[in-house]
Amino acid sequence: MTLPIPTPAANCIFTANSVNFLLKGILPGDLLYVDFVPVGSVAAYTGTSMPGLALKTIELTMDGTRTIFVFGNDDPADVTSVTKTGAVQQLNRVLGANVASFDPSGYLWLDPSYELTIHGGTAASIIWAGAIPSNGLSNRSPNYDGGQPYTIFFVLPHELYVVDTHPFADTLVENQQFHIVRPNTQHVGTTQMALNKTYSGLYYADIQLVSEGTDPAYNIDKMQKLTATNYTSLGYSLTTEYPHLAFSLLEKPSLHITPTIISVGASDDPENSLQIAGQNLQVNYEWSSLVAALQSFVSSDDERVVNENVLVRHLLPHYVRFDLTYRGGPIESSVISKINAYISNLQPDDILEAVWVQNMPLKMGATTVTTPINLVALVYGEDRSISAEQSMNYLNTGRLAGFFQESINVQKKTV
Repeated sequence: MTLPIPTPAANCIFTANSVNFLLKGILPGDLLYVDFVPVGSVAAYTGTSMPGLALKTIELTMDGTRTIFVFGNDDPADVTSVTKTGAVQQLNRVLGANVASFDPSGYLWLDPSYELTIHGGTAASIIWAGAIPSNGLSNRSPNYDGGQPYTIFFVLPHELYVVDTHPFADTLVENQQFHIVRPNTQHVGTTQMALNKTYSGLYYADIQLVSEGTDPAYNIDKMQKLTATNYTSLGYSLTTEYPHLAFSLLEKPSLHITPTIISVGASDDPENSLQIAGQNLQVNYEWSSLVAALQSFVSSDDERVVNENVLVRHLLPHYVRFDLTYRGGPIESSVISKINAYISNLQPDDILEAVWVQNMPLKMGATTVTTPINLVALVYGEDRSISAEQSMNYLNTGRLAGFFQESINVQKKTV
């Protein structure tokens, strides 16, 4: 089905031929902020130099800081001139970025990504003769409108339609800098997430929370467990329609894979996405032969009571992760072997104790063990959701769960 394209109101179309808004993931309801435009010289400089510019000044405000800049002479043929290359280098140096350049016609352009106001000066009077108003020449776009956003209601590959209650003041302006914000949304990219490493091989993201009130009663207690909801992420997830069948032979879980992912190392831009849709994927998974054998046994006509219908389910898995650092004593492989044997022998009612993990290398001859030890268990629930249990004392899975070693990092320090 093809949906009709709405007819926008006058002065409500924003065009960017160099940007594909659909590939960028822009959605109706996002907010468009129009920021700055390039500031160009009044006349073109067709030669290699800018005559009369040496030792002349420009007074300007950059991102809130007011300064006076003096051009230095670098033209051996004329002590009063500055070469175009030298002018660009000097301007970029004082502006703190590569924002000054000449176009093929010889016009000088300044295009910083921050607010810039040219107030005057002897050099400014040459470059922008008669173009500097009394309150300064600003790089704010005519559509800046005090920094107020434009609400997007329809998205095309290279056009945005904004609501007619806030139209653009000037639709003929070119080369406008802009940014788009999704209200009440926080975002962490793949590459940034990979840098946010914490203990036990886990990663984290900083999320800003807004309190519902200022009274101390609204404070969150230390070590309080929080659950994230109403979020989207790239990658895969599992769901199950009937949680009471989870981890049994009768369960039919669903694997959800996003159409795209952004690889670690790529810049956080939807256009850098790796397309998953339409590709061949290999899915690796583990299964329990014991559950299958027990289900076959209890379902056998020779073993079960006629009116019984027994369902065998695996214990809810708790995958254990922690870091262990010690000095002296046994080699790391021996410590890992002991830890794996300990975890494998834990019964559903047992607890995994940090003090046991700490004392085990000492009993094997280690001289010191780094404490505290953060024990983490990734818990896979009946609904196939994943949560984390963390403690410096012990982990307790409960009666219907079992421990499995997943990422145990053991390191022996020699100095």
